[in-house]
Amino acid sequence: MTLTNFSPSELNLLWADICQHIFRHWNVGSGRKCAVSARDLLLMMLASLKHCGTWDIVAQAFRTTVATFDKRVMSFIEVMRPYLLRKYVHGMASKWSMHELAANGTRFEHYPYTRYATDVTFQKTNVPVGSYAEKKLYSSGKRHLYGHKVEVSVLPNGFAINCTSYHKGSVSDKAIFDDNLDFHRTNLTKHPSEMEMTDTDGRVEQWAVLADKGYQGIQHEVRAVLPTKKPSGGFLTFDQQCTNDRIATDRVVVENYFCRLNTLWAVCGDAYRWNRKNYDVLFQTCVAITNVHIRFNPLRAEDVDANTQYVNRLNTIGLKKIKDKKKAQQKYREKRKTRLTFMRETLTLQFGSASNQLADKLWHSVLSELNADKSSITTDGARDSSMTYRNGRYTPRAVSFCSKGGLSKAKPRSVDTASSAWDGNVQVISQDSEDAQAVATPLPSRAIVEVNEFRHFDPLNNFYDGVLGLDAKGVQCIVDVDSTWGGFASEVLRGFREECPSAFVSVLGLDTRYPVASQADFFDLSKQSGRRSINLASSVLILNELSSLFIPFSPHTFDAGAVAWNCLSSVYRWRGSASTQDLLFRPNATVMELSCSLVPPATLFAMPPLDRVAHWDQLSSFPVIQDCDDTTLRKFRFQFLAVRGLPHYSFDRLAGQPFDHWRSTVVAKPLFDQSSHLVDGGAVASLSITDRVPKYLEALATGVKHVDPRVVHEFTQAGMTCDGIRDLHDDLMSLSDSVL
Repeated sequence: MTLTNFSPSELNLLWADICQHIFRHWNVGSGRKCAVSARDLLLMMLASLKHCGTWDIVAQAFRTTVATFDKRVMSFIEVMRPYLLRKYVHGMASKWSMHELAANGTRFEHYPYTRYATDVTFQKTNVPVGSYAEKKLYSSGKRHLYGHKVEVSVLPNGFAINCTSYHKGSVSDKAIFDDNLDFHRTNLTKHPSEMEMTDTDGRVEQWAVLADKGYQGIQHEVRAVLPTKKPSGGFLTFDQQCTNDRIATDRVVVENYFCRLNTLWAVCGDAYRWNRKNYDVLFQTCVAITNVHIRFNPLRAEDVDANTQYVNRLNTIGLKKIKDKKKAQQKYREKRKTRLTFMRETLTLQFGSASNQLADKLWHSVLSELNADKSSITTDGARDSSMTYRNGRYTPRAVSFCSKGGLSKAKPRSVDTASSAWDGNVQVISQDSEDAQAVATPLPSRAIVEVNEFRHFDPLNNFYDGVLGLDAKGVQCIVDVDSTWGGFASEVLRGFREECPSAFVSVLGLDTRYPVASQADFFDLSKQSGRRSINLASSVLILNELSSLFIPFSPHTFDAGAVAWNCLSSVYRWRGSASTQDLLFRPNATVMELSCSLVPPATLFAMPPLDRVAHWDQLSSFPVIQDCDDTTLRKFRFQFLAVRGLPHYSFDRLAGQPFDHWRSTVVAKPLFDQSSHLVDGGAVASLSITDRVPKYLEALATGVKHVDPRVVHEFTQAGMTCDGIRDLHDDLMSLSDSVL
């Protein structure tokens, strides 16, 4: 009894019923015969269905290898299932007609005109493999578990007369009923001899089926007795509640059946862990053998208690999963909030020799500010997001890209005073000594990346993508846009955009010229100017597309440029100053002009609006526009003002005149120059969109249009398309039209 759920006498009766079928269909035909007798295999099958969570548990009890035991039992079940279903399940429908139920006194108490009760049982399974779209089909919204659903119909005397194939856990009870509609119509149809039996609805042609609230709608297909659902926001009447209680009292027989089924067979009551293809074979076999057990031991009222415990256990597992999921989500949100609050960083990328020189002056001034403000060492909220504090010192969060030996080995040039044998005019073609790195860079060696060789139109490796895969607040780039560094920077930024598509990206495009010889004997100036025009135009277009803010930058000196960029970038580098969105005007207007004034704000904003604009133009770091027509009416679209070093300063409401739109902020941190000298009186940075911006873009388009054909041929050979020049010109003109 402990091993199989049947007493020896009951097992003998079961064997007597099935032995003839087994002898005709088991261990017959050619081939190797099973060494285990059919009666012993029946015992193994019952033990497996009762105890088996995994095959090795029962295989060990019978001292058999797992593979052999699995094969023997499953092949025996496949032979037995058709006969068991036909004799003990489907046969019950014909044996227990309504006449037999009435004669035996086992009709439903409150609804005697109902033929049987129908319900769905749910069994938990392992998490399915595959994509989420495939997994969610097995998920039950009611249980919050993955599993299978099977519909079973039970007569009032406790025998099951139908068992469907399994359905995925997300399928509704009504949908399962509709798939099994042929069975219900056939078994609910009254036979001619049953037309005279007592029925509350008179001579109707169907008996009724009992179902729960999940079967709303089946009454349109068959005759059904269903409980009333509580209306949304309403209540059930007393009569409706009494009716629902009577339906539940009659329907309890199917709950009792599920309880007996799950209690007898662990393969149905526990989580199903076997092959999904064998589920129908095993479940339907258990239903048939449960009918045999009910014939020996009829259903009792106590069975419903065990079924309630089974349902409650499923609900508890589902609720625990929901609780654990919410707890994990809350923990993730808290960690993410902390990370975004304290660990989001502003990464600086430097491309080219001029950019590295400007950035070095910026870092020296920033380090002077941090060293002067000792409170920033201990206050996380006061730290500069572009700097990191580690091992008692500040280090820029920056990556420097330079040519081989361009940064780490840069030294001031010594003046060669040797006499020349040539008595003619001699012109030295080189950078001035002040353009070299006269001071040591504050960047660590691991932040310096030497690029040996590349060309603008060559496809670059994604080698630097891993450097950019950060939880970055934003990226500020300083790029030599008049050389091939612009193309290199665009490839790196494109990789960053793939990793962090929503991050703020500001690009400072250095448009500078190095002193070169004027004699054609040394250089073909036309070709050199053409190469520069193409590099500059293509870099501006690509970097503008990849950035949130693009600033063409050509300062009078690197010292002045570092102060201007330090004053503006402090808006987003220091937490609590302003949002990066305050710097932006429109998504299609990202090209802006940067100016910085060291005149005290009180004096500056006391000027007339047009005089103040002239002051901004004089101090502007915008590239000089050749042959610019100044007679046209000026346009002033947008201005962002940032005051640095005056914590208590407040803007006058007319400070933004004559601009159509303007915003402002005050950064209280003191401002230092690259020589660690405090800038007294504060500084004011102006980020603006005026008519100078489209004129600059038009000048670039004009320069590209008149490039020497020999240069066009060079770039075409390097990978540029034949229509590349025309495309650059058209794109620049379109960008110029969209700025204002």
